[in-house]
Amino acid sequence: MLQNIDEEMEKRKLEAVLAFSDSTYNNPEFYYLVGTLIPRGGIYLKKIFEAPILIVNSIDLIEAKKGNVKNVKTFNDYGYEEILKQYEGNEAFPIFLQKILKEHKVSGKIILAGRNEISKTLRVIEMLKDFGYQIVSEKSPTLLESLMETKSEEEIKKIKIVSRKVEKIMGETINFISNLKRFNNYLLYKGKKVTVKDVKNYVKQLLINEGLVLNEDFILAVGVKSSQPHYLGENKDLLILNKPIVFDLFPQLNGYFTDITRTIVVGKASKKVKEMHQIVLEAQERAAEKIEEGIEGREVMNAVCDFFEKKGYLTIKSSFKIKEGFIHSLGHGIGLTIGERPFLSIFSKDKIKRGNVFTIEPGLYNPKFGGVRIEDVFFFNFKAKLESLTKLNKNLEV
Repeated sequence: MLQNIDEEMEKRKLEAVLAFSDSTYNNPEFYYLVGTLIPRGGIYLKKIFEAPILIVNSIDLIEAKKGNVKNVKTFNDYGYEEILKQYEGNEAFPIFLQKILKEHKVSGKIILAGRNEISKTLRVIEMLKDFGYQIVSEKSPTLLESLMETKSEEEIKKIKIVSRKVEKIMGETINFISNLKRFNNYLLYKGKKVTVKDVKNYVKQLLINEGLVLNEDFILAVGVKSSQPHYLGENKDLLILNKPIVFDLFPQLNGYFTDITRTIVVGKASKKVKEMHQIVLEAQERAAEKIEEGIEGREVMNAVCDFFEKKGYLTIKSSFKIKEGFIHSLGHGIGLTIGERPFLSIFSKDKIKRGNVFTIEPGLYNPKFGGVRIEDVFFFNFKAKLESLTKLNKNLEV
């Protein structure tokens, strides 16, 4: 949690955290530090045991003051215009940073946090080092990775809100699909065979209605193509009766994501798909039972692999070359991204902590029958108990 930043800085023997960005958009780490959307970004400086400062364009001052940082200044307050008159753009920014560091009497170890274009970051590091500053590199987990790994109560509320909205959309979409007219092996809408594009357009309108944002396309994979875990579904793919449909939706609201997957069959599922679905359900339950404070992600992953293998399915524990069975990791952290710690994967040493939010998403895939995946978001709460933040039913046949 961000509240623990001084504790983490002390562990790492840091005097200051410096972060800069051209925008908070597509920069979850900078957004995490400042806590509000700033179109033109800014500069964040935090000295250990001191309140942070945020320096922004004067146009963004009002928005900047809505965030986490109470001490907000403008570039003009530090004379950036005068520096720009004297130096070229490539030199001006590092010189400006030097002026800020000097004014705030920073002299010890500094990290540059967050995401930035690599060449710009390297240029800044080189020049600040030439000015005599100690810019230190970080090993993973970085300072921000460690802080973002555990969520505050306010963050949990935001994840719950987006989860409820996504469950509503998925429920409405599944009802829409299940109520379509059926003809031979296909589903019909207004007399035409329904395509993935038709359903995705329906979902996208619901997302707009709920104010949710897709950072990338979502998954709607039909039939045998659902045996590819990350197959998005092509616009022209037809919805087919009695075949699995993997529906994986992961939008965000106010920067915070959820990630939910359901597998449905319109009509009657084959005996094999029913078996796969039941085993996947049980695998998820076993994973949830295995979760406890301090357990490593790989222990949970390996337990699920052992369960699948006892049921006669291949897993990546035995070989990463397999093309069927359980062919991906068990889960990942959720927050300002859908790919953060803790990871529930074969080699993950991430330990489960209070405040973690993560998915548990076992799946089985067979090129002859298709795929089955069930994904829910879980919260390891502040009393060391596991809570499911996903309430959507897991019925296979609809």
